[in-house]
Amino acid sequence: MTNRDELRTRPMAMPPQWHDLTIGADWGTRLLGGNVGLARAVYPVDPAGGGTWIASAPSGLVLCILNANPIPPGVLPPSNTLLSRGVIIPRLMSAAAGMAGQAALDVMKLLDGFELARFAPFRLIGVSMSARPGQQGFVVIEASWNRAELTA
Repeated sequence: MTNRDELRTRPMAMPPQWHDLTIGADWGTRLLGGNVGLARAVYPVDPAGGGTWIASAPSGLVLCILNANPIPPGVLPPSNTLLSRGVIIPRLMSAAAGMAGQAALDVMKLLDGFELARFAPFRLIGVSMSARPGQQGFVVIEASWNRAELTA
C-alpha cells in the first residue's frame, strides 16, 4: 500500500493495473541504441497529471518518486514550462526494460538522459534484484534532483 505525498484535494488515483510500455519510445530510443520492444509495469495513475509515483515491473524493479523540498529551495521556472514528475517512472520503466544489468543501477544512467531542468525537485528510490552471478540480495538506489544537481 502506498500514499502520495500530495494535497488532500487532489483527485483519488486510479487503482494499480498493468500498463504496456514501448521500450525505446521517446527519449529512450537514443539511450537504447534504437532497440524497440514492449515492456510491462504495474502502477496506479494520477488522473490530474496522468503519471504515477510508484511502479513495479515483472523483472522485480520497483521505483518510487517523492516530491523534494531542498534547503535552500531552488528557483522554479513558470509552472507551464515544468513537466509532471509523474512521467518519470513510466519512462524509466520503459527504458530500463531494454537494458541488461542491474536495473536499479541502470536507472541512474537513464536519469542522466532526462532534461532534468524541466522537473521540480524530487527524490527517486529504486530497488531491484542483484544481477551479478552467484550473488543474492537487492540493489537499492536513491537519487535526488534539487534543480542544480543530480546526486546518488
